[in-house]
Amino acid sequence: IDFTWYSNKNEDLIVSVPLSGSGGYVQKALNAASMENKGIEMLVTGVPIKSKVWEWDVTVNFTKHKNKVIELAAGVDNITLGGFTGIDVRVVAGQPYGSVYSSVYVKDSLGRVIINDDTNDVDNYGKPILANDQEAIGSIQPDWTMGITNMFKYKGISFSFLIDIKKGGLMWDGTRARLARLGMTQGTEDRETEVVLEGVKGHLDANGDLVSSGSK
Repeated sequence: IDFTWYSNKNEDLIVSVPLSGSGGYVQKALNAASMENKGIEMLVTGVPIKSKVWEWDVTVNFTKHKNKVIELAAGVDNITLGGFTGIDVRVVAGQPYGSVYSSVYVKDSLGRVIINDDTNDVDNYGKPILANDQEAIGSIQPDWTMGITNMFKYKGISFSFLIDIKKGGLMWDGTRARLARLGMTQGTEDRETEVVLEGVKGHLDANGDLVSSGSK
C-alpha cells in the first residue's frame, strides 16, 4: 500500500484575464490567480491468487482531489474558460476550478419552477421562465477517480485489462442537446400528447419582480 496526502497552495498562476476590448485586445495573460489543492492518492497492489500454473495480480489506484480558487486579479471576479449558449465553464474565486454556470429557471421561495401565465407573452406562455443571470450548478471535477488493473498469467501467457472509473463531475452533452432541438431523440417522438410542465403559475412584472399565484 502506498498512501499520499497532500495540501498545497499555488500562487501567481498564469490565466487569461479579460479586457474591455477598447484597446483592440480582449484578453491578457497575467500571473493573476492563486489556487488551493487538497487530496489523497492511494496505490494498492497484491496477488489474490497464485498457483503453480496461473497467477492473478491486481493494482488499484484511487485519487480524491479537492480544488478551490482563492483569488483572481484585481477587478476580475470570474474568467470564462469556454462554453456555449446558456452554459459555460468558469474560474471563479471561492469556487472549484472549472465551475459550470448554466441558465436556470425562475423559482419561488419554495423552490418551485414558475410557469409563465402571461397570455400577452405569446412566445413564452406556458413555459418555464428563464432567470436573467446564470448560476453555478457544479464543477467539471470528479468526486474521485479509480483505476483497477488486472493481470492474469497462465503458463507463460499473460493477459491484462484496465477498469477506469470516474464518479461525479459535470459534462455538457452537446450532441444530445442538438439532436433534441432538432426533434431527433427518443424523448421527442411523441409530438401529439400535450405536455404539462411541473411548477406554479406566475410571471415577471415590469420591474422584473416575480408575481405568482402559487397555483399549479
